[in-house]
Amino acid sequence: MKKQAIAKALQEHVEGACFVTKADIARFLKESPNTINDIVDRLDWIPAGEKKERQRKGKPWPKYFVEDVAESIVNNRRIPG
Repeated sequence: MKKQAIAKALQEHVEGACFVTKADIARFLKESPNTINDIVDRLDWIPAGEKKERQRKGKPWPKYFVEDVAESIVNNRRIPG
């Protein structure tokens, strides 16, 4: 798949959001969140928020830009299609 097709499919998967979490990416790829580290390792991220329920061990959940994730998937994974 091409980067634009992956980005569009990923954005539809998260109902139009521009940012995704590791869990969103894992659900999209139908893999465990622990297996997608190679996709997000070098990507810039933003904290998802400062609310306590969105934090894990005192750190905010990272969110990644859909276009960056799509490019990383193209560069790191073989996706049929």
